[in-house]
Amino acid sequence: MSKKSMQRLIGLLMMVICGAEIIHGWHYALTNAVYWPKVSVLMPVCAAIGLAMFLFPMSKEECFAKYGSEQLGWSHMRIELKVILVAGLIAGFANWAFIGSGFIFAVFN
Repeated sequence: MSKKSMQRLIGLLMMVICGAEIIHGWHYALTNAVYWPKVSVLMPVCAAIGLAMFLFPMSKEECFAKYGSEQLGWSHMRIELKVILVAGLIAGFANWAFIGSGFIFAVFN
């Protein structure tokens, strides 16, 4: 199995696990009126990172050949990766805002 296909598999697993945790968090919040703020923010961000890994895999060798470093920093990222990560942050804080407001508990209970 190549490194890129392994990175795509890990990205897919991250999306599935984080998506399941988002669903579980919403279910738990609606049934028990309790939620975890950190989890409600981080799971959409991790799902976005998994999506970025799945769509745009990059090996250390490519990164070193292109940028002279094995670590991929913000300035080295492609615009698509930046958009996905910012969208994940926005989704995480929106999830926290919706799940943390008393509005959903009043509507669904």
